[in-house]
Amino acid sequence: MLKNVIKACALGLLLIACGKDKEGFKTAENGVVYKFLVQKNEGATPKEGDVITIAYTFKTKFKGKDTILIDSRKSTPTGAVEMLMPKPLFKGGMEDGMAMMHAGDSAVFKFPLDSFFIKTNSLDKKIPEGYKAGDPMYFGVKLVSIKPKAQFEKEMAEKQKEAQVQAANAEKEEGPKLEAYLKSNNITTPALPSGLIVTEMVKGTGKQVVLKDSVFILYTGKLLDGSIFDSSDNNAGKPLGFLLGNNPPDVIPGWEEAIAKLKVGSEANIIIPSKLAYGAQGRGPIPPFATLLFNIKVVNAKSSK
Repeated sequence: MLKNVIKACALGLLLIACGKDKEGFKTAENGVVYKFLVQKNEGATPKEGDVITIAYTFKTKFKGKDTILIDSRKSTPTGAVEMLMPKPLFKGGMEDGMAMMHAGDSAVFKFPLDSFFIKTNSLDKKIPEGYKAGDPMYFGVKLVSIKPKAQFEKEMAEKQKEAQVQAANAEKEEGPKLEAYLKSNNITTPALPSGLIVTEMVKGTGKQVVLKDSVFILYTGKLLDGSIFDSSDNNAGKPLGFLLGNNPPDVIPGWEEAIAKLKVGSEANIIIPSKLAYGAQGRGPIPPFATLLFNIKVVNAKSSK
């Protein structure tokens, strides 16, 4: 009879140890201390390099009180995060725990608080003040989905190819789009040799801005379609300060060239070709090969010498 019980405990995909602790957690052969809340046992489990989507919490004690350190449901718009399935950092840790799960499963894994702070977060064998060595850390996780590494790499290659095609088309269209914009807005200011177009709307009467000045400006940046991608209004209307001609530069080349032509008090509309802005890469809401429009007012300029 005893032999049959032992044999039954040894069988199964995970070789899970028999018995539970006082909190209802079991211990698997790989050292994971776990408690499944939902267990489907359907489909594949994640492997290192797969892309997984999880919703999770980290819970422990801080100064003796139960405390949630991280809750993805509150820290992300969707409540879940997409990440590469990581390599285990220590035996019985959260990575080994997630490797036991199937899509749709929910579980809680328990491991020493020391392991989380020292091994996972590399805090050089120091536990932050307020935490007690030996206390348990609880990692609650729902495995929303698993995307195999090969599928992820294929999708990424397809997206990269598509992005290259879109960038090539954008490069061809930049010139014609700018010409159409200038014509429709009756802009006749000649371009500088660099391609920059600076139209001074208000002549400044203050200090001439020169390289190495600390400059303070108010600005609004738009794409040719009129959509605003950035503005000093986002900073409560406070001027943006930077060093003109810094190495490496604080701002895009188009700003450096244009602002050096203005005086304190000047307000100018500036048209910046992509080669003087973010080029083939783009940035955030700025697509590749995008001509940028800026309205800039020079509030102050101070010599840094």
